[in-house]
Amino acid sequence: MQLFIIYIFLLFAPFTECQITPTNSTSPNIICDICNSGLAIVQSQLSALESIVKNNLGSLVKKMCDIAPTNIPIVKAFCVVLQDDLVDALITLIKGLKDQTSPSLLCGYLKVCEKKIMFK
Repeated sequence: MQLFIIYIFLLFAPFTECQITPTNSTSPNIICDICNSGLAIVQSQLSALESIVKNNLGSLVKKMCDIAPTNIPIVKAFCVVLQDDLVDALITLIKGLKDQTSPSLLCGYLKVCEKKIMFK
């Protein structure tokens, strides 16, 4: 549910900028804080997912292939693809998503944060 709310916020953030941006430059930018906090949650969830894929999915595929009848060529090929490609591809995808959801990158792109107050 948290991720859904964050995605909805990120969808509408560019449209709300002109309505909510503080007029006083010393006052806090609430939209920037929400953007940074939301993306920090997304990144922590992606890190947890990456850990699960690395630790659990890889060992599950290995255990499945250990008991599978690998003397059948298609089963052996399937196991090789699962072990070598699928887990690595998922990890690469998750890392790419983490890189693309960095608060400084995305909140800056959405123009909800001034450069001097963006988180790193």
